[in-house]
Amino acid sequence: MPRQVAVNFQVTSNSLRFDESEYGAIIGALVYNETKCNFLRHSTFDPTCTTLSLVDLINAPSELGNLHTYQLVRDWPKKQPPSLDNHRQQRFHEYSTSKLWILCDYVLNVEFAKTLSFFQRLPFNDKLLLLKNVALVNCSLVQSYYSYKNKSNTVMFPDGIFPILFTKSPLPVEVIMRCRGVESLIRSKIDKCEYVLLKAIVFTHYREFLS
Repeated sequence: MPRQVAVNFQVTSNSLRFDESEYGAIIGALVYNETKCNFLRHSTFDPTCTTLSLVDLINAPSELGNLHTYQLVRDWPKKQPPSLDNHRQQRFHEYSTSKLWILCDYVLNVEFAKTLSFFQRLPFNDKLLLLKNVALVNCSLVQSYYSYKNKSNTVMFPDGIFPILFTKSPLPVEVIMRCRGVESLIRSKIDKCEYVLLKAIVFTHYREFLS
């Protein structure tokens, strides 16, 4: 019969200690890069006319190093357009919002991803696949978070426009995207550190798509 051996295993505070300075540096870098992205979001930076593909965006030098070439916009010229009666009606984006915000936020999410150390180590095809599956998800998070910070209970673009009002009868999916995300952040009272960590986690959550 096997002899039972008593093992004295003690877990001390020292064995569970982590390097606070290391984690603080990681969070600090995330906040720093997010601050740059948010500046570009509120600046004259506008990728609407870009012809770059996602492949080009990944390979291009980081736009976060070009902040000095853009000016912060304090007074946006556009106002909330009248609501359309239904979704079949057409409206040109340049007459609705100051920027095509979904494109702007998409490009800035790519720029944010390029700052993540694990992303930089991925093979190119994995980078491409990851961004195809995640960048738009984080666009919704970005829009919800900054709307929450502006004390809005629905998505509000930096130019003051509420996209939920684009039609008189929003589709259920629009209500989910434009309202539910903001409401969740209001309930959780998320702060900026938690937000940037969540944003980074979303990028790592889709690892099952990678080769």
